[in-house]
Amino acid sequence: MKILWLNLSFAKYSDSLFETKAEAILSAMTDNVYFANPNPALTEVDAAIKTFSAALIAATSGDRYQIAEKNKARKELEAILRILGSYVMMTAGGDREKLITSGFDVRKVAETITLEVPQIISVASGKNPGEVVVKVNGTKANSFIFEHTTDPLTENSVFGKIVGTRKTQLIEGLKPITKVWLRVTAVGARGTTATSAPVSYIVQ
Repeated sequence: MKILWLNLSFAKYSDSLFETKAEAILSAMTDNVYFANPNPALTEVDAAIKTFSAALIAATSGDRYQIAEKNKARKELEAILRILGSYVMMTAGGDREKLITSGFDVRKVAETITLEVPQIISVASGKNPGEVVVKVNGTKANSFIFEHTTDPLTENSVFGKIVGTRKTQLIEGLKPITKVWLRVTAVGARGTTATSAPVSYIVQ
């Protein structure tokens, strides 16, 4: 499920484009039926825009003090617009059409990510005693955590872990002629995880 939000960062805008954007937001919010009681009040937004516009003109002289004042006025206007944007998001409740009418840029901030649960498709003995080779299916993941623990398997079992990016992993140092339990956790985008069902194997 896609979640709609507003982009409240104005870093991509030059000073002149930021001025235009701020004015566009003010115009869109004025008499907007979806946002009847804006916070902060639009008069405050208008005053901050005028202060920034005046400072922007003064800064064209190249005077360091005037440039500093312009930068200060921009930060104050950005802060006011972020507060206004927060009000818009809270009031719109995720309604895209309402968000668009605000004049702010709409962006996707999150999308539900479903990571396929990995399955251990084969377990085989390695070349040496105490080794097993575990292979999982082709689930798309950034990395895999191969885990192993001794029998019996309980909720308090402590697993040894090996992290890798390949779907096949050699696990070494296991005690021969013992039963172990194996599972694999896939790690996907944004830290999402999915863990396979455990399988047992007799170490050779």
